[in-house]
Amino acid sequence: MTKKGIGLLAIGMAFLAAIVAGAVFINEKLAPENATIASGLYDNDQKINWNKYRYYDLVLGETKIINKSGNYHVTGNLKDDSLIIDVPDGEVRLILDNVLIKNSSGPAIVCKEADDLLIELVGENTLIDGQKYLEEYEVKGVIYSRANLAFAGEGTLNIVANFQDGIVGKDNLKINSGTYNIKAADDALRANDALIILGGKINVTSSYEGIEAKIVAIDGGEITIDSSDDGINAVNSEAPDASVDAECAVNITGGNIYLNTGGDGIDSNGYIRIKGGNIAIDGPINGKNSSLDPGINIIMDGGTVIAVGAGDITETLGRDSSIFNVNFDFGTTFLAGTKIEIKDSAGKTVVSHISKKVFDHLIAGASSFTLGEIYTIYINNYPYRLFTISDIVTIIPATDELHKYDRK
Repeated sequence: MTKKGIGLLAIGMAFLAAIVAGAVFINEKLAPENATIASGLYDNDQKINWNKYRYYDLVLGETKIINKSGNYHVTGNLKDDSLIIDVPDGEVRLILDNVLIKNSSGPAIVCKEADDLLIELVGENTLIDGQKYLEEYEVKGVIYSRANLAFAGEGTLNIVANFQDGIVGKDNLKINSGTYNIKAADDALRANDALIILGGKINVTSSYEGIEAKIVAIDGGEITIDSSDDGINAVNSEAPDASVDAECAVNITGGNIYLNTGGDGIDSNGYIRIKGGNIAIDGPINGKNSSLDPGINIIMDGGTVIAVGAGDITETLGRDSSIFNVNFDFGTTFLAGTKIEIKDSAGKTVVSHISKKVFDHLIAGASSFTLGEIYTIYINNYPYRLFTISDIVTIIPATDELHKYDRK
């Protein structure tokens, strides 16, 4: 047999083996030399060298089952079916490239089994599920993974979760980069263990709860969440009814975060730790929740926080914090669209916010707050009241006395 004949025979046998294995792969080739190495889920997938795995072009159009480790460049559309990953003790990298998956009776992507799953985003991708799932799925998320799940890439992922959750990681879930537009009937992002956000833009337009995991760690990115209940929630899925759990924590060290919530803004059955980032919260107005709700303690050692609410349970930013913070009760209710600013004695703005809801109190903390310094609260650009930072937590109660400046 000629060399050409031997080569054709080898290609044919490889293609036949792929069919027998339960999947059809088009244009199988070695991974390019410049293939990215996944950045880490903690440091887990940082150790994965994707160059050692083969590279496949997978064109959607029928049910797809991935059952061996590798790099999969996914294109095309899939209707009323799911992309299934079932790779015991394996590692899979999905490169979603302008993909549309719309499944009226189940999830869009399910990882039944694997050690690690990396999803990289190219272009604009859209995943939509139905309001009801067939019993065979036994999952409840548009993307559902029983493996460690990480996201990367500079593309966009649009998710409409009509059934329950948007993205679910039964172990760890990490977002390194990318743009995410999520509308969810229940949680937008959920993980059993840790949910880590390093980069990217996350825009949750509607959800019951925005982000939920035992440990939520945010170190960067642009995050906007609208939720009917909690915006960010640290809870142990194995003990969801426990009001206090030291294993639970929300750790924020960077990023720009905006939360508009019907329930708690940031809720943790354990700790809320803030060491960096800029956080703004339009909190609850129902009298049963709080903009900040720790089961154990809040500790603020950096960053900036401004939170407003009405009629809710007011917390402070913690007496164990190293950052000075203030809890201000206005004694009156301001309308949505009101601009709030706190300026120092030199007229420099420390924190500012334009509310999206009514509010009657304010919680604020910033590294530039100084003990003994006099500050002014401005409402709609008019000076409202002076106050002095007198302790780590300065509480300013409502008063009926005339203020030095007009209320306007």
